[in-house]
Amino acid sequence: MILYHGSNIKVSVPDLSVSKPFKDFGKGFYLSDNYEQAMDMVSQKVKQTHVGEPIVSEFQFDESLFRSDELQVKIFSDYSEEWANFVLDNRDKNLPQPIHNYDIVYGPIADDGVTFQLRRYQGGVISLARLVEELQYAKGITFQYFFWHRPSLAKTDSPMTTKLTPEQIQIMKDDIATAIIGYLMEDYHYSWQEALDVLYTSETFERLQDNETGLYYQSPGYVYSFLDNEMKTAVVN
Repeated sequence: MILYHGSNIKVSVPDLSVSKPFKDFGKGFYLSDNYEQAMDMVSQKVKQTHVGEPIVSEFQFDESLFRSDELQVKIFSDYSEEWANFVLDNRDKNLPQPIHNYDIVYGPIADDGVTFQLRRYQGGVISLARLVEELQYAKGITFQYFFWHRPSLAKTDSPMTTKLTPEQIQIMKDDIATAIIGYLMEDYHYSWQEALDVLYTSETFERLQDNETGLYYQSPGYVYSFLDNEMKTAVVN
């Protein structure tokens, strides 16, 4: 099926590094199966920011992923107290984020007054049942698709994404590797050669080179987090 993403630029490849936190389902890449909805929402944002112009990008989504054993999927088929609590936790800046590890989340969009209603609920002004009603989208129930981990996004390709050449992919990998070497030199005070040796002999580098992991689509900081954890948990013989 075709899903749509509204932005003030053309989005060819989802970039999770620029995703904003504290949204309905957390920091991730959001899509809609309704073109008009995607256009309406981005048009409002462009009017508010006066930056760019509203553009809707198309992505192909394999619905069989909802039943995949390889991905963590959460589905909210309607408004519910569980959905409301999930939205509030993702929107709560006092909670450590992310609050979940789902690769894909499907469920209703919350009304824009989430923060206000959260304060009312936490202050005991309204009940949880009333909160569910208040968070219902003013234009009627409308669903959104949330993607976070790369395995799910790797299956959600735009027409332009599929046209990446091997040379372009290698350039993306090289750019990430170069940035990670800089991180290693800064954090661990390695020389360039030492940082190069650490990276090239790591499991993280092997994963980066494997196109199936999709790590070359991620930000350098995200890939570096895997290497940093690998180094800190390594067993020294």
